[in-house]
Amino acid sequence: MTGLRRYERDRELPAIGGDEALVPPTASEVSALVEEHLLGESLVTVASVTWEYARWKPGVSTTAVHSVRLSDGTERLVTIKCYADGKAAQLDQRWSTDARLFELCAPLRPAAILPAQSLALSCFPADRKLGGVPRLLDPRRTARTLEECGWCEERSIRKRRLAFELLRFKPEHRAVYAMHVDLRSPDGTKSARKLAARVLPPDAVRRIVAARERLQSRFAFDLAPELIASDSAAGLLYEAWLELEVFDPSALASFAESFDAGELLGQLHSCRPEQFSGRQLVENRARVDLFRFDPELAERVALHHPRRSSASPVWRHGDFHPDQLGREHDGGRLRLLDLDELSVGDPADDLASWIADRLALDPSCEFADAAGELLEGYRRTGGERLSHSEIELATANALVDLAAGALRRLEVGAVEKSRRLIAFADQLVESHQESGCSS
Repeated sequence: MTGLRRYERDRELPAIGGDEALVPPTASEVSALVEEHLLGESLVTVASVTWEYARWKPGVSTTAVHSVRLSDGTERLVTIKCYADGKAAQLDQRWSTDARLFELCAPLRPAAILPAQSLALSCFPADRKLGGVPRLLDPRRTARTLEECGWCEERSIRKRRLAFELLRFKPEHRAVYAMHVDLRSPDGTKSARKLAARVLPPDAVRRIVAARERLQSRFAFDLAPELIASDSAAGLLYEAWLELEVFDPSALASFAESFDAGELLGQLHSCRPEQFSGRQLVENRARVDLFRFDPELAERVALHHPRRSSASPVWRHGDFHPDQLGREHDGGRLRLLDLDELSVGDPADDLASWIADRLALDPSCEFADAAGELLEGYRRTGGERLSHSEIELATANALVDLAAGALRRLEVGAVEKSRRLIAFADQLVESHQESGCSS
């Protein structure tokens, strides 16, 4: 229901890392917490619980989202956040007292803070950093935004027929909706259109809008859905809807698109920024902390870090994976999706994230095979001619990110997976060193 990739979860991973207090609750514990604190004296009960999402931040918190089906047939997404540092007692709950949230979350209450248990519970769309969701789901306010920006004629949106379909939800990070809009023109003609709406923290929206406007001001950029409107104060972005076939990042068949993906990325990277102050390279201490269950492994992880390549800075996607691409139906053009991480930076990062995904999915694959078609397509459309060694180093860092991600998501088998990926990263660095190149 969150629209995110599904994983089997290992709830004991935080304990292995020394965070016993951050082990998320079991399904039966989730059910009891919801019934006691979000349902209260209601006659409705919990019928089933399905684990949808997890994020562990060592020494800080663990966030878990469960799809909770209730005895009255409704289904709600419940976020349970475990804190390690007493923060639950300091949380401001005013964000959850909006009367509109009580309507949207019913029959559950929007939120409950349990300081004694170091827990915070919330029912989506109640989310302390995504306050724009109730604003989006208000048909009158959304219709006014779309009409005022010129997307459609004034008073043409049939507000009672405005429908929202939740596609993706990451707590405190983003919610993505498909919007179904029925229009009626002054002459009575009716039509149906569709939009994508993204809800993010307001600061993120301000950053994204500034980046997209800066890019759009200098280039005829049509590689991604058009930005229709934004409301930075509420944290809302409205984009054109594209009917696309989206690729499965867990399927090897998706990497058959590597050549075309490289061409598309080369087009983006050929957009050169007018100015750039330099890329800040920072050791990811939080990433190292995920491996503290094995000091030797943590030490190896610490040796991997972002390196600046010799390439000129470019406009980069920032999260370049197969599921961030879609092809228009009937074999049409390839499009970029999700420009939330659009920024000026090193082109090697985008290339490395795609190559690392391919290597992680197929352990028998060699680096040259994973990179070959991608780089061929990339260079065909003017992409930077980075050296083999530079891309290897960037890929090594991306592999460590994938290893950390498996632990952070509490994947079953994450420890073994992380060891394999880090070993592969070590090999790429050793190959670079043996070639006599400097880092």
